[in-house]
Amino acid sequence: MKKTLIIALSLLMSTYTFCQTPSSFDREEVVEVKNTKAKLYANAQTWIAKTFGDYKSVIQFEDKEQGRLIIKGLSDLGINSYPDFKYTITIDVKENKYRYSINDIQMGFGNYEDKIASTYSPFEEDISGLKTVKLKLDNITALSTSNMSKKELKKHEEEVNSLKGTYGRVSFRISKVKEILDSISNSLKTAMKSNDDF
Repeated sequence: MKKTLIIALSLLMSTYTFCQTPSSFDREEVVEVKNTKAKLYANAQTWIAKTFGDYKSVIQFEDKEQGRLIIKGLSDLGINSYPDFKYTITIDVKENKYRYSINDIQMGFGNYEDKIASTYSPFEEDISGLKTVKLKLDNITALSTSNMSKKELKKHEEEVNSLKGTYGRVSFRISKVKEILDSISNSLKTAMKSNDDF
């Protein structure tokens, strides 16, 4: 039991360490690829349609001459009270290279039965909340329990368990967002390499 708890806390700590800066979730990358500007633009359009289903519903801006596409994405999280999150993707294409960025990440909150968020808040709030919970957890676990009465000890254990539960839920949410954003980035990179004429 003790070993399992130590492993679980180690995993949570690694997630916490990764998430210390909100900018770790905003992405921007320039990728070189042997394709014309027109082909890269067409690849980006195809990727948007395949990834998000309805091209017209997600596209916010498109300018073929400038080589720029801006998308408002929405991804399913499937977590109680946190059904989805949204973000902005900007793709700029030039000859033999493109730049993409993912930012303005917003965590959705809503009724689980509705499976759609009713309100959104900046994702940085989740990251900041995780830091606050971790600080409280560190402070409370650092307290000496040797002089506590049974009643105080019980209350202390309940607080520790509550904070660990909260920490675990928020960490899971954050790691799931990272996993989805990684998947989106990787699928875009694969699509942009395509050089099929058919």
